[in-house]
Amino acid sequence: MTDVSQGPGWWIASDGKWYPPHLHPSVAELPQPPQSFVPPQPQPAQPAWDLQPTGAPSWTSPSPRAPYPPGYGPPPGYGPPLGYGPPPGMPPTGGLSYQDPSVRVDGVLHVALAPWWKRFLALLIDSMALSVPVFIFFAILGAATSDSTTSTTNSQPLTPGQAVVGFFVLFVLASIPFSLYYGIMNGSKRGQTLGKMALGIAVRDARTGGPIGFWRAVGRYYITIVLYVVLVIPYIIDNLSPLWDSRRQAWHDHVVHSVVVERNP
Repeated sequence: MTDVSQGPGWWIASDGKWYPPHLHPSVAELPQPPQSFVPPQPQPAQPAWDLQPTGAPSWTSPSPRAPYPPGYGPPPGYGPPLGYGPPPGMPPTGGLSYQDPSVRVDGVLHVALAPWWKRFLALLIDSMALSVPVFIFFAILGAATSDSTTSTTNSQPLTPGQAVVGFFVLFVLASIPFSLYYGIMNGSKRGQTLGKMALGIAVRDARTGGPIGFWRAVGRYYITIVLYVVLVIPYIIDNLSPLWDSRRQAWHDHVVHSVVVERNP
């Protein structure tokens, strides 16, 4: 600015001073030329599960390639990697019980099969429980038979054939209370004899897991009797067969389609 005009375009303001043309108010109000437009650069999309709200605790992913949002766990079906966890047939909490995947008992799959030693102890308990009444029955029968024999003066000694027949009749008579006992107890809803109750095991249908019923339980017992009468060795093998059977079934279990499992409390 100056007190004297310096050339064309200079203008005088209200203060009496001369100003150059570019300081004139009309020039100052002209719109500024637009700046060059720079479009925003596209940013790579960020996965939604990587976004975490401010202040949210970070979730440690089990694998660097499988991040999950905070508050969410792994997807359904996610489990430990191969080679970890309980082996096939073992319960989730450990132990040595063998799980049968095809038996359903009380609505629960993978019921633990009864070990052989429990079956053996249950058989001993049942045999001792039944031996007392059977012994009393034969003692009374023997006393009555001896009285009738001594009263007969013309009695003759028994022939070998008569002795075999008499032994067979006594054996059949003795098997009747045993068959009723095993038929009623093993065929019941619980599927337990006294010995099985003491050991916590039960007889179940191998296909459905339900009770096997009275007649199948009777047949299951009489199969062991037939094996014992034919020869003692098949009877012994039948009772030992759960040791190497894949489902711990004896021969009589295979015939009537039964299985012995751990009883849920």
